[in-house]
Amino acid sequence: MTQHAKSIAGALALAALTVPSLAQAATVQCMTKPELRGMVAYMLPFVVDSVIEKCTPSVPKDSFMTTRAPALSKELTTGQPAAWPMAKRAFLKFSGDTDKDTAAMMDSMPETAMRPLLESVMTQEFTSKIKTKDCKDIDAVLGTLAPLPTTGFVDLITEVVVIGAREDKEMRVCEA
Repeated sequence: MTQHAKSIAGALALAALTVPSLAQAATVQCMTKPELRGMVAYMLPFVVDSVIEKCTPSVPKDSFMTTRAPALSKELTTGQPAAWPMAKRAFLKFSGDTDKDTAAMMDSMPETAMRPLLESVMTQEFTSKIKTKDCKDIDAVLGTLAPLPTTGFVDLITEVVVIGAREDKEMRVCEA
């Protein structure tokens, strides 16, 4: 997998919870909103798990992250099977932007091989970007959003990413 695909996965995951600039890779293709939503829905359980792993030592024992975030992650995984087709399209689109051979190789992989590869890359990339100083803020955001149904949670994160992408010249979300 190219550094390009790793960067896109990590950047989108990080943006989903911390809302900074989105793109880490150069691309001119736009991602459709359904593709972006699929990517967010598929990645969000990994994002939450990564945050829990990295931040639990720095937040209070009674924080949302330590008490209820694992259940949120588990609940978010229920949407992954339905999100996978759009997430896969998004991953293949962006891996193909600079490296057609990698995109073709990934497209020909069985899903039983592709999914763990993408999950591992996303988790590693995202975890490396979490700053311990941001853990309390992330905990507060997760706790505030947790009452939403999972579809609402995914939709909100998707809209935040769309807004962030408007000014981003490296990653575009297609206009409706």
